[in-house]
Amino acid sequence: MRGTFWTAIAGLSASASASLFGTDESGLLQKRTGSTLFNSIPASRNITWQPCPEDTALLGVTDLQCAKLLVPVDWKDPENGKTFAIAIMKQPAAVPEDSPHWRGPLLYNPGGPGGEATFDMIRGIGQQLQGVAGRNFSVIAFDPRGVGSSEPEANCLETPLEFFRQATWKSNINARSILSGGYEAAAEIHAYQAAYNSNCVKKYGKDGTYRYIGTAAVARDMLHISDHAWETAGREPKGLQYWGMSYGTLLGQYFATLFPDRIGRLVLDGVVNVDAWTLTDGITTWVTDTDKALDSFSTYCAASKDCSMNASGKESATSLRRRVNAILDYVRKTPFVPANTLQPINFQQFASVIYGALYMPLEMFPAVSDFLLVFEPTVNSGAILEELPEDIIFNPGINGHESLCLFNEDYEFFSWGTGNGEAYRWVKCGDRIKFDKTSPQYWMQLNERVAKISVLGTYQLGASTAMCSGMDDREKFQAVETVSKPGAKKTKNPILFIGNTADPVTPLRKYGCPDLSIVFLLTYTLSSAHVGASKFPGSVILAQEATGHCTIYSPSACTARYIADYFETGKLPKAGTVCQPDEVPFQKTSERKALLKEVLEESKVPRKAFKASEDKGRKKEMSIEEAAAQLGESWRRIRLRKLLREGGQVGI
Repeated sequence: MRGTFWTAIAGLSASASASLFGTDESGLLQKRTGSTLFNSIPASRNITWQPCPEDTALLGVTDLQCAKLLVPVDWKDPENGKTFAIAIMKQPAAVPEDSPHWRGPLLYNPGGPGGEATFDMIRGIGQQLQGVAGRNFSVIAFDPRGVGSSEPEANCLETPLEFFRQATWKSNINARSILSGGYEAAAEIHAYQAAYNSNCVKKYGKDGTYRYIGTAAVARDMLHISDHAWETAGREPKGLQYWGMSYGTLLGQYFATLFPDRIGRLVLDGVVNVDAWTLTDGITTWVTDTDKALDSFSTYCAASKDCSMNASGKESATSLRRRVNAILDYVRKTPFVPANTLQPINFQQFASVIYGALYMPLEMFPAVSDFLLVFEPTVNSGAILEELPEDIIFNPGINGHESLCLFNEDYEFFSWGTGNGEAYRWVKCGDRIKFDKTSPQYWMQLNERVAKISVLGTYQLGASTAMCSGMDDREKFQAVETVSKPGAKKTKNPILFIGNTADPVTPLRKYGCPDLSIVFLLTYTLSSAHVGASKFPGSVILAQEATGHCTIYSPSACTARYIADYFETGKLPKAGTVCQPDEVPFQKTSERKALLKEVLEESKVPRKAFKASEDKGRKKEMSIEEAAAQLGESWRRIRLRKLLREGGQVGI
């Protein structure tokens, strides 16, 4: 499936393969396979900026600065001599840092856990963030401990061959659906994940570095980075200025809990339920609005003849929902087997296409419409699916074994290496406060609970949540530092939470669950006493009437203006404010298909660099509409590339 949605199942970018638990005792830290980008950047206990290697200019961003900052492995015992080296990149401000107009460092995290912020910077995200927040900020991206170019990377694999083998094994395991495979699938998933986790601990010891990459430790690293960025500029450290998406919002909430008096400006987009994050079964809160996001596909399709499932213009949202549900119901019971590939496409594989599309509907909804049309005749007639068209965007027709065919000992990587490792596994499972006894029966029962909320949402359980299989021993697997009671009575400055009204994984509405005795952070009763305000009094939630995970996917001048005002003055929107997006799915179908095709073509060659968004954002004069649109396109290009290469959306 090279070049298709399932390229990741072919294994080229699923997981990097550096040792998780290397130390710096020899003067060198283990890092990801193929990564040389930061080799020439010396690690130091202070930030020492220098021009990034020439490789960063491959994508058209030429003025980035790099550094590697040493931080203690254990913030509770910082003098023990063990360190992580945090990879940092800076997009310089439009003014010198000694200028009175310089606004200071603005830290950025794209989510995850496991998202590589430096990877995004190479693709121009720093310039686009400046376009909205203000060009007098220096945007600083960092790969959290255990992630990307930071050393050591969170991964139990050590060689390129192990990396490719693991990709093959993962492709088979991730294709299993507890929903349709029942106990056998649950047992296989549990056994595989538990064995993998146990092997990591056996290999590197119960006090291995994996226990030191939790969210609380990263929050402490953020303060360290922010303070050093101020000091390097010859300034007294001020409060943290931060823009976090998805899991990055969890980092923001942990930071605000640990350092409420150090809050400068915090924009948190696509907010993670901070209480549910610490539970093994917290996934039940993720999928509350998954079906709402899915239903929006039919609503948008019914409003446009540019939706291929509504070419006649006569379909209603109701009729389209009926057709979509019929296809999903069919594949739950009967996998599709195209005659030209003879590779079964089961519910888990099929759902990953649809679920991933809900994150970024502008490009993906038109592609999903074409995708569903391929399978609908088989659903209606029961006839064999003769062929998957060559030009279909999603073509899950080759299994993971083909990844090994692409491997040889001389395989060359770009300087930024192979992928984003396995930080998700160790951070998510290590951050837990409540440790359940996992088993095949446990996953079966949790799957049933999730299915009652969203059948499509069960995709997440097998693909991500079950990674905690066998991690039942708190003493062995819990992060050294956790946060059991997030929140603060008072923060130095209020926080701005933002989110879409139809977010498939971080729902923006009031929701209660009878089997979880917690209050959820997000509420759509924006003027009421929602938990975000109760945990961090004075904060406000800004809603955007759109589908997708994080508002940044759907540009809105209204939302961007509120963000810009907040960064500039600290002014918050009034409680209950709702913004409209500037574009909805199927409004610019031909343009969105062209962008997706472009990114898809770039994804066909694993080692090929791909371009950042055109750098129009360096203009001094630019409307907020232009800034929002450019930021949205840059973000979507990056996420589409990741989605197409890694085979489905996993985690937050």
